Amino acid sequence: MSRWMDDTVEGYLRRFVELAARLIGARRVVEMGSGYGYSAYWFARAVGPGGEVVCTDGDPDNAALAEAAEGPRST
Repeated sequence: MSRWMDDTVEGYLRRFVELAARLIGARRVVEMGSGYGYSAYWFARAVGPGGEVVCTDGDPDNAALAEAAEGPRST
């Protein structure tokens, strides 16, 4: 990732959500209003392979974007 990209709002958000989840030792994250899953990726990095990230969003268009990027959601 280029330095410029990491200095954007998204870069700071990425660092914050991952650090915050790591600092409290989160093993499960529930994200309300997940959009297309950008921060869910960073939460998943923080909780690790044994953790769980649950995403919610009421907009079907966001669900379609998330599924296209990350695969189908589990139910």
